Amino acid sequence: MVKHLNKMIRDKAAGMTKLGTSGGVLTAERFGGLPLKNWLEGSWPDGAEAITGETIHATIWVRNTFCHACPIGCGKAVEVTEGPYAGVSGEGPEYETLSGFGGLLLIDDLNAIVRMNDLCNRYGMDTITTSGVLAFATEALERGIITVEDTDGIELAWGAPEPAIRMIERIGRREGIGDLLAQGSRAAAEALGAEACAFHVKGLELPYIDPRAFVDMGLDYATANRGACHMESPSYWRGYGMNWPGWQDGARDRFEGGETAARLVVEFQDFASVFNPLGLCKFICKGGIAPAHVTALVNAATGWTWEPEDLMAAGRRIFDFKRQINLDLGVTRADDTLPARLLTHPRPSGAAAGNLPDLDEMLRHYYRLREWDEEGRPHVSEH
Repeated sequence: MVKHLNKMIRDKAAGMTKLGTSGGVLTAERFGGLPLKNWLEGSWPDGAEAITGETIHATIWVRNTFCHACPIGCGKAVEVTEGPYAGVSGEGPEYETLSGFGGLLLIDDLNAIVRMNDLCNRYGMDTITTSGVLAFATEALERGIITVEDTDGIELAWGAPEPAIRMIERIGRREGIGDLLAQGSRAAAEALGAEACAFHVKGLELPYIDPRAFVDMGLDYATANRGACHMESPSYWRGYGMNWPGWQDGARDRFEGGETAARLVVEFQDFASVFNPLGLCKFICKGGIAPAHVTALVNAATGWTWEPEDLMAAGRRIFDFKRQINLDLGVTRADDTLPARLLTHPRPSGAAAGNLPDLDEMLRHYYRLREWDEEGRPHVSEH
């Protein structure tokens, strides 16, 4: 079974093998989904092209890297050989890293982004959170909410890599304002009175698929159990045109909300919930793996006789149980929301210009489909 599915995965995920997730940067820009200037701008084609996976492959790529027994090998070892960052080598930046340090900060210097990624790896810092915090601080400084004195003399600015690199160092060492920024956007915003500049859900910084371009992702971010997370429901893959015959197929209008988006998110959340317990990588879905395939693997490994519906039901129980834990810890329906800018300010240009997600409508359908009450509480006892 593994040999059979590995061949299918290798064939269908060839693009991931060549470029990894970084190949998605230019595609996201073309779809109007690449967050720019702390979610303020709409298009950045030249900047995106300078930092995408194709550019990495042509300039600094050394070899592919693989997790154990992986048929894809989406990791990229890179080495910078010239310029001020010459000598930096190691794991190459992923889509989220390039989008965060690139688009969100308007930095189109690929080698500088490699340096930022390397620093985060060495300090043990997440690149989504770090880039989100830097964008928060940059906008707060630009708007006069904080001053250069507050940033220890570091003049953060859009498109400027060196100040960002210096601030990453201070965050990693928890020096000066870096000690506050190390607590994340929510804590920093509360301390500085700059909530309008902070982009998080339940304290976790948003990943870099704009819900104004893929409205279902707005619902996912709002309801994902660990806060804004693109891997609790990578439903935006459908918006890019991906299909799984017999499970998710046909055309998908990425701007359509309502019950259609809610059902899509529920199904992806339930399916994604079984991957970590089973020790599977969600990227095999890009190789065509659907619930029926995972069910066949489970049955082959255990001798069970599950149907795909049993697998999805297990995923739903897992998701509901996590939700109940969050509720017990004080999370409420009020936390199922998005930063105000994403609900009220459309992108000014690009392929998603003018669009906003109707989160309230999607949430109503979502709670009903999950059989939660109006306050977002699951009926766990029924499971």
